[in-house]
Amino acid sequence: MMVMVRRPIVIAASIVALLATACSGGRGAPPRTKATTAAAVAHFNGGPVPAGLSFDYPTAWRAAWWDDHSSFSNLVTYLSPLPLHDPCARFPTMVTCGDPIASLPPGGVLVSWSTIGFPHFPGTPEVPNPNTTVSGQPARVVTDYPGDCGRLLATETITANIAIPEGNHYEMTACLRDPGIAADEALVRQMLATVRITS
Repeated sequence: MMVMVRRPIVIAASIVALLATACSGGRGAPPRTKATTAAAVAHFNGGPVPAGLSFDYPTAWRAAWWDDHSSFSNLVTYLSPLPLHDPCARFPTMVTCGDPIASLPPGGVLVSWSTIGFPHFPGTPEVPNPNTTVSGQPARVVTDYPGDCGRLLATETITANIAIPEGNHYEMTACLRDPGIAADEALVRQMLATVRITS
């Protein structure tokens, strides 16, 4: 089956660089996602693709997953307080994928996690120019205004590329729209601080 992806994937900067269960017929929640406290966080532990990533996230953000992949990327999960829909139009011989929402409303948040496996020259790092570490792995976290999420009317885009020990890397993209953006930025960074990578 040929797979075509419309959604821009922010991998060029890495190399050369969320339930809608009502809308998705129950397919929106990944397995093994559960509340860890009665307070304000839930725990993501793997999901369908893959099993080596875990982190805490605000309970106001619900997790959703659909089979959305291309030659170089696989969706791990979406996170959002907003209703989401299957981002892909599926035909017998072709699948085209975009975004799980048309645009962000004021104060909206949409976070995506994906695995990225893009070819690069031998000896070059999986995450070029790392500026921090996440779960002990080299990572690059950048904020752009509005960045790639401008297509959703976002105010800013936070992107984190995090090396996977066995190769390839995770990419987290957070699309945020004013008002309340400072509080949402803090939630994204709190989530990144809880990331654990085992493979």
